[in-house]
Amino acid sequence: MTRVSGRKAHSHGADFEKYLEDVVFRAALDSGYFARIDKQNPTYVATRSRAGVTFKPKARSGADWIALGGRLCTWNYIAIEAKHSNAQSLALSELKPEQIAHLNAAEEAGQLGLLLVRFDVYVYACRWSSGLFTSSGGGFSMKRQNIWHRNELLGDRTLADILGTWSRTT
Repeated sequence: MTRVSGRKAHSHGADFEKYLEDVVFRAALDSGYFARIDKQNPTYVATRSRAGVTFKPKARSGADWIALGGRLCTWNYIAIEAKHSNAQSLALSELKPEQIAHLNAAEEAGQLGLLLVRFDVYVYACRWSSGLFTSSGGGFSMKRQNIWHRNELLGDRTLADILGTWSRTT
């Protein structure tokens, strides 16, 4: 990946995260579906060099956000990871091992691991499972065409509407 394409991909991801915070999560908070949601960030440490002081991550966090379920939510704890793809599929390799581990741990504890994926302009909420990804070429990927259409976030279909149709157990 070139530096320019890397910056562009990071920019799309940042725009998607801002949309989630300003629109999707705000609606879930305002409705009482979420009691709280917190962005997870790695711990940074200062390092000195001849160029000055820079900050580097000490450790990577798991999921992007952690939500506390509100009075209407089935789950107390929701681990949320967000990914953006300009293609019509998302490679499993786009998720870091610590992100997968966090989503797995939430599901194994009877809570919710939530993957929010944006394909171009389409945003989907997917309950975390390795079954989301199928063999594709030399790896595994999640294809937009294989996601149930009722999991698409739309103006009249909120995150709470989608999650409210899911049972506590898979």
